[in-house]
Amino acid sequence: MTHYHNSNLINFPDCWEEVLPVEFRYILKLWDALRTSPRLSLLDVKRDICRFILRNRGVRGYGGMQFYLLVNELCSTLDWMWHREEETGVITLTVNTTRNLLPEWRELVGPADHGADLTFGEFRNAVTVMNLYTESNEIDKLDLLVGMLYRPMVKKQRERFSSGRFSLYRARVEKMPFRLKWGVYAWFSYFCQYLMTGTFIISGHEVSFSRLFGKGGDSDAESLGLSSILFSVSESGVFGNADQVDDTQLMKVLMKLLDDAMKADNLEKELKKRKQS
Repeated sequence: MTHYHNSNLINFPDCWEEVLPVEFRYILKLWDALRTSPRLSLLDVKRDICRFILRNRGVRGYGGMQFYLLVNELCSTLDWMWHREEETGVITLTVNTTRNLLPEWRELVGPADHGADLTFGEFRNAVTVMNLYTESNEIDKLDLLVGMLYRPMVKKQRERFSSGRFSLYRARVEKMPFRLKWGVYAWFSYFCQYLMTGTFIISGHEVSFSRLFGKGGDSDAESLGLSSILFSVSESGVFGNADQVDDTQLMKVLMKLLDDAMKADNLEKELKKRKQS
């Protein structure tokens, strides 16, 4: 979304893909303040977000009448960020993007945008832990989820994931602010949902994995069928044994399954044609 201020063109976000990481961190800070401070209103938060984004993008004149009017105008465009529960009135931040807006924290680096570098094993374990946190709201589950996904860089890539290092993963993110941990949880939760329903651009082609997950919308490990995927792919030997499948990029595993499904469909159609002829 573009606006003019003092004859200068301003790019103001109207979706998460246009929000910068530093802006997302500030939005999470205000979300945390909103949920813990009864005196703070959503309108206050929206205005503060607008002021921060405008200053971050080089808009001058903070405190002037034109700036004040611009903030008031833009804060009315931020409804896409928020959702209010009808029954409880609770206001939540709706993080619906597969772009990782928290790429790093200290020396720890998170998954690439759109889950491009997630391994199958990392994803499989993270889905299980994510759902444990969703059910229990226990902070140690959230710490484990974040620590699993955010690891140091080793030779220009995130440290290899290991299911035997859970205690280390928890400890690494223990001091991370809750608002950032929740941001990771919100992003990963939406990524899981999008994986089952959305469209990815891979090697210049639109790809949907929805047929692999059926019609269900649940993101738990069982409904995703991740355990059965692990065993079926390891039995084929394409990527090696089960441990090697876990080390393979998630998208490569899903592309292999999608290719197999398409071949099976084509074979079934061919057999039907032969029966009819």
